[in-house]
Amino acid sequence: MALVKKKHPLVFAALKRRPEWPSIEQAASVRPTPFFATWHPEVFDLWLSHALVPLPSGDEGSVQLATPKWGEAAVFAETEGLGQGWDKLPELRVPVGFVMAGVPTATQGEEATREMVWRAPICANEIFSDAGHLVSNSKAKRSETDGKIVQEKPDELADAIARFIGNLLLPAPENGKL
Repeated sequence: MALVKKKHPLVFAALKRRPEWPSIEQAASVRPTPFFATWHPEVFDLWLSHALVPLPSGDEGSVQLATPKWGEAAVFAETEGLGQGWDKLPELRVPVGFVMAGVPTATQGEEATREMVWRAPICANEIFSDAGHLVSNSKAKRSETDGKIVQEKPDELADAIARFIGNLLLPAPENGKL
């Protein structure tokens, strides 16, 4: 497991995640932990109401993650999709918008991130300097915990998406006529 932790930290984090609780109230008790502490309150409430489902074989009221931890780990372990996506970015003929984290760990660092966001021929990019993707922005522990744009900054993300959609500039047709 030490090799998985070192080479595939997101896989390791998914596999060690707690999968069930005796009640929804017990599940809500995770709120102050580093992973959830920075989440927007409404997003945390949505997690409680949609990411947890009744535990089929448990006591009444017990809940489990809707996505089993092995399923999440499998998504993080799949390696071909990232490379295929990277290769196809220059071929896209539709506008692409990137909302990037200030801590580019999940995108293989600053240099790879800078290259990625300009690979698509028609693109717009925004960075949230005070957020990361599944990495901590706290001085205490920079690992797999907080800094999730969707979970922490849903209003700002919605604004970024609205700006992208509102500012779409499509290239002129090849013949120059509309």
